[in-house]
Amino acid sequence: MGHEIIGHTVEELLGKELFTSVVKGYLDRCFEGEEIHYQSWFDFPETGKRFMDVYYYPFRETDHTISGAVVNSRDITRRKTLEDKLRESEVKYLDLYDNAPDMYASVDAEKGTINECNRTLADKLGYEKSELIGQPLYKIYHPCCMSNVKGAFQIFKTKGEVHNAELQLKRKDGGKIDVLLNATAVRNEQGDIVYSRSCLNDIADSKRMEKELQYANDELDRKIAERTDKLEETNKRLVYEIEERKQIEGKLKENRWLLQSIIDNTTAIIYVKDIEGKYLFINSRLEKLFHIRKSEIAGKSDYDFFPKELADHYRMNDLKVIETGKAIEIEEAARQDDGLHTYLSIKFPLYDREGNLYGTCGISTDITERKKIEESYARAQRIAKIGNWDWDIVNNTVYWSDEIFRIFGLKPQEFKATYEAFLSSVHPEDVESVKEAVNKALHKNEPYKMDHRIMLNGGVQRTVYEHGEVLFNEQGKAVRMIGTVQDVTKTRKIESALKESEVNFKALAENANDGIIVSYETGQHVYANKRACQLSGYDAAEIIRKKSGELIYIRSSSLSFKKPANLLIMANLASQFDAQLICKDEKQIDVEVTWSKTLWKGQNAIIIIIRDISARKKAAQALSDSEKRYKELYQQFSTLLNGISDALVLLNSDLKVVWANKRAVNSTGIEFTGNNGRYCYELWHRKESCSNCPAQRSFKTGKQDEGRHTDFMNRIWETRTFPLKNEKGEITGVIELAGDVTERIALESKAMQSKHLASLGELSAGVAHEINNPVTAMINYAQLIIDMSDRDSGFRQFAEEIINEGDRISNIVRSLLSFARESGVGKKPTNLSALFDDVLNIARTQLRHDGIRLTIDIPKDLPEITMDRQQIQQVFMNLISNARYSLNEKFRQRGENKVIEITVEYLRKAVPSAMRIKVSDRGTGIPGDIKDKILSPFFTTKPAGKGTGLGLSISHGIIQDHHGAIAIESVEGEYTTFIIYLPIGEDSVESKSINS
Repeated sequence: MGHEIIGHTVEELLGKELFTSVVKGYLDRCFEGEEIHYQSWFDFPETGKRFMDVYYYPFRETDHTISGAVVNSRDITRRKTLEDKLRESEVKYLDLYDNAPDMYASVDAEKGTINECNRTLADKLGYEKSELIGQPLYKIYHPCCMSNVKGAFQIFKTKGEVHNAELQLKRKDGGKIDVLLNATAVRNEQGDIVYSRSCLNDIADSKRMEKELQYANDELDRKIAERTDKLEETNKRLVYEIEERKQIEGKLKENRWLLQSIIDNTTAIIYVKDIEGKYLFINSRLEKLFHIRKSEIAGKSDYDFFPKELADHYRMNDLKVIETGKAIEIEEAARQDDGLHTYLSIKFPLYDREGNLYGTCGISTDITERKKIEESYARAQRIAKIGNWDWDIVNNTVYWSDEIFRIFGLKPQEFKATYEAFLSSVHPEDVESVKEAVNKALHKNEPYKMDHRIMLNGGVQRTVYEHGEVLFNEQGKAVRMIGTVQDVTKTRKIESALKESEVNFKALAENANDGIIVSYETGQHVYANKRACQLSGYDAAEIIRKKSGELIYIRSSSLSFKKPANLLIMANLASQFDAQLICKDEKQIDVEVTWSKTLWKGQNAIIIIIRDISARKKAAQALSDSEKRYKELYQQFSTLLNGISDALVLLNSDLKVVWANKRAVNSTGIEFTGNNGRYCYELWHRKESCSNCPAQRSFKTGKQDEGRHTDFMNRIWETRTFPLKNEKGEITGVIELAGDVTERIALESKAMQSKHLASLGELSAGVAHEINNPVTAMINYAQLIIDMSDRDSGFRQFAEEIINEGDRISNIVRSLLSFARESGVGKKPTNLSALFDDVLNIARTQLRHDGIRLTIDIPKDLPEITMDRQQIQQVFMNLISNARYSLNEKFRQRGENKVIEITVEYLRKAVPSAMRIKVSDRGTGIPGDIKDKILSPFFTTKPAGKGTGLGLSISHGIIQDHHGAIAIESVEGEYTTFIIYLPIGEDSVESKSINS
């Protein structure tokens, strides 16, 4: 009972060892706000080992502070035991299936393949199980019987079963095995055959015997044919007898096979011994459980397989059967691999045809689990102090469970097992009331439920609660009565003590300065003290008569409701709150309400304490008015600071954030309050403190300072810091004002890059001019050699090669000039295929040097696109350069996957119509956590000195300026694909709409 443990610590109830090793750790974690669920075995002092399902919940007050823990535990020992036994049964079934003497297989009805087979089938065919599973069914049948196999299959498809079909299996070595096939169908919910269960019985011995018998019959027929006509009648009679014998032998074989299948597949163990106790036969179940082989039992007895004390017991029981010639039923113990088991054995004598007793047969069933269940049931009764009884009224015999004997303080041998014997244990003053209740149940069919006292040896009294039901025959006569007895001595004493405590409670409550009202959880008031009557204006009788909804309302401005107090408590909104008490005269009084749960006359109840706080409310109102003014000023100040475009942060001397405006919060995605302990550097880059922090310098110097830093999103901030001082001149904090200058610096860098490209263009134009002059001279001289040489001359071939290479140099120089030269004409229609030719003329030599292959798929009949040729060339040169760097990082040598793939596709049906250009490589890929940042200015994955982080940012800007879009697909370590969309017209493109 719950009241028995109130006031005790958890350690006292569970024991120090269990509390320290298990419970304390979970309680500590629960008090820190963690909800815990686990299942485990526990060793309880009274109930022994139990498997428990346990939940820990933190109990929170209205201000979310944790004031306790709620522990909910359920005893799931029975469920755990049943689950373990189910798993054990499955293992036993699979082992029985795999080692059965017959061959078993499961065949997929649709595919005709073997789903599963047992080890017996695999062994007899000379295969491993893995070699058969998944193979066509026809693989295991011998070609000589394929027509019979197909016929059996047709019968199976029609009827869903096949019985005793004679077939031949094909061994791995080519040999044959004669079998009888029995198969049944397994269907789904729609009635379709899903697979078959097949049993294949080896009938090789039967076939051999049939052949021998056939040979004998043929020999007999030959001899009979040589006899004279005088023996014709005798021959006919012999033929008839032979046919009859064949039928008898066939039925005998069938019955023997059926009996053997039953004996070997039963869960019971079966054995036959001679009169000297020597084994004549054992079944497969006994072989498996006790590791005894049938081939080893000849001349052996129990003493050869079992300990002497067990063998003596078995022999004694066998002798009882031999001496009496009658069957007996006894319990016997046997030790197996997992411990001692209990068996219910039926042993009976065996006689030969002459009636001579030649041995005994035993059938033993394992009842270990049933015994455990019976013991668990008895233990449960002992824990609950409940016993069950069964009274046979006709024969006046009474059965008592062990727990009833314990409650009555008797031993089974001391009880005469009659109704009168039961009455002798009832307290003399309660005997008549017990008889009257029994007679009403027997003759008037009234419920038998009552408390009465019993007398134990030594004069000890106990109180028990009895509940019984009467069973009647067809004539309406009571023939049997069953019921339970529960020891309620302690319960009745506690109830009596509770009544006494209620009297003491009322004495204290009447003199209390606070109003006290007690209600049941149904809302019915059962008690109100004097102070409650003074506050409300009702007398106690009026409070008790009225319903909760008609008496006292609690109207709380903070909770915005007006409901009876007990409904608030049932909703568990708050254990203490301020409210207004609406009295009988409609006057409202400010009160503080506190409630808790209790017991009142054995029922769950609520005690509500009402305290008048009118004076305190008035003082609190004055304080609230001053706080309201302060909040208004604070709100104005916050609105002003939140309205500025720069991030503003107030830091204390530890560089922790005390306050931050909305710009700072929105820029970082972190909510800052004065108590969360966030450091300044967590706001910007989530790492350690900056090595050159202007805020730290302001704390040291007391002067304004400034600096620049990059945040976790690669944005650049210019920061100014201002120290705050108190009246004594001490620095109490620093204001940090930060502005995002990322875009400004990017524009400056972009302008610098443009100047650099312009300078490169001027240089390229000069170099190209100097290269073109000697190349032109080389081509001209080569042409003169061709003109002066014979057609078959080797010099002519060399000159042609010089011209080809000179033309290639001219094309590269022309492409370089096209890329570096300022266009000056803005956007104009451009052929994308020609543009790529110029780009690849520049890049191809370097890619070839690095061992990188190019695969290009660019149609020649593409429409022209209005673009700035130089800018778009710059975009594709940057993408090819990045792909080259990624491939060189992943592949140091030439390889099959060291390739850049460029494809161009005309999306005619897209709105707007556009070109989709893909540049793909199988290099290092882009990590998922930085893929969204890859287009940001100054963001680069390359080491220092190998990249500025501007290439992709500038490319992104160029594509957007052309009303296009850029998308990235990448898997780290596998590939990267940049997808460029360029519209044919002037409409803007979104990558999502193009992809869809």
